[in-house]
Amino acid sequence: MYTIGPFDLAVANIPVGAGDAGPLEELDLSIASGDHGEYLCLRRCSIKRLFFGVSGVATLGSSTVVFKKRLQPFSASGESVIGTLVVPAGLNPGQVLFKSIGPIEINAGESIQISWTQGTAGQGHARFELEPHTESFANEENLIEDES
Repeated sequence: MYTIGPFDLAVANIPVGAGDAGPLEELDLSIASGDHGEYLCLRRCSIKRLFFGVSGVATLGSSTVVFKKRLQPFSASGESVIGTLVVPAGLNPGQVLFKSIGPIEINAGESIQISWTQGTAGQGHARFELEPHTESFANEENLIEDES
């Protein structure tokens, strides 16, 4: 049974291009470096931990997975690095690399962008742990209540 958690209530997947599942899909570290997609923040939250879970192929060479905060989705203007995971050689499917950070505050309407640098091999999923704020939605500039 699937249980809705804080992640589901705080962010939404933004595909990179038409027909792309973006950051929800497996990340292949052996292909050319690039952007993997973004998560749109739906409410104010704090990011506390970064993860890379190895899935398809073991990591054979050093790569990085970079998480960035963007003030506006798809815009690098004013972006800042939340954190970087250095994925070492020798991680096998089922192993998860993590890094505790911050907490880093993300506001409604901002996004978390994921990119990577090419390594020799390795496939997996990049995720982060977050905690939604409990303050009133009225205090969030980019949350507009439907009053119909």
